[in-house]
Amino acid sequence: NFPPSAMNKNASTSSIPTAYGTITGWVATTGTYPGSTLSGNGIVAQGTKTGATLAANIPWTTSLGVTVTVRLMVNGVVVATGTGVNSSSGGTSTCTTSYNIVAGDVVTVQALSSNGFGTISAGAGTWVRIT
Repeated sequence: NFPPSAMNKNASTSSIPTAYGTITGWVATTGTYPGSTLSGNGIVAQGTKTGATLAANIPWTTSLGVTVTVRLMVNGVVVATGTGVNSSSGGTSTCTTSYNIVAGDVVTVQALSSNGFGTISAGAGTWVRIT
């Protein structure tokens, strides 16, 4: 039985750079996903699964028109890139992929802003999951 893992953004917001940068400031979601642990700014896979779902949900705000794109990384290698979301007030950028995960793999998420504007929202609505 594969144990899922997840992490949520902590109470701090994060700015979005104009070149892909790792989103920082996470906490393991141990209540909903027991056993979840972090390695740096990534969530650690608790088990091995062929075709595991990796997903990121990254809401953000802005006061200027911008396109925000997120991508998922496993052990520092890009495995999927989401579709950019354009807005002048904010939106939610997502990325989901199927991946053959191995116990101990570390999943991180990076974000890119088309013009350097945009702030990633804090809290439980900002998450990365391995299921």
